[in-house]
Amino acid sequence: MTTPATAPHSDDAMAVKLTDEDVRAALASSLGCQDIQVESWKQVSLMEDGRLGFLGDHFKVTATVRVPGDAEARDASLFVKALPRNPMARDTVANSGAFKKEALFYKYLSSAMTAELRVDRPGFQPYVFPQCHGIKDDCLLLDDLGRDGFHGLGGRECMPIEHARLVRVV
Repeated sequence: MTTPATAPHSDDAMAVKLTDEDVRAALASSLGCQDIQVESWKQVSLMEDGRLGFLGDHFKVTATVRVPGDAEARDASLFVKALPRNPMARDTVANSGAFKKEALFYKYLSSAMTAELRVDRPGFQPYVFPQCHGIKDDCLLLDDLGRDGFHGLGGRECMPIEHARLVRVV
């Protein structure tokens, strides 16, 4: 049984409308426990300086949840990749089928590919792709890899040579 979330959920300008049940189900999947209680949650844009991505808008859901057996509530988060708010970009992405293809990738392929590509070496992350914990018509609810130190590159920032070598090895 879930507890209704008590915090405001998102900025009115957010194009993605997540429900309490969307968030509860995705967090339950992420935490591997279906009987969680979501005490509060909010959705915030990750788009820097109001800049929108062309192929998608990015959000983070942060929540306070209770898991059976835990003495205290804990923080949890998800990364949300959504269709762009910009109408021209949204139409381009929707008409190309790119969003549907990405959703199908996460639904059917990412877990299997992660298992096949896993490299058991010190210092390697335990996954290759974020796992998807919810698919809606306009967004994907994914693992928040920021918790593990991952981050996007700045507008003109190049990939470090160490990363490029690592990708080549895998």
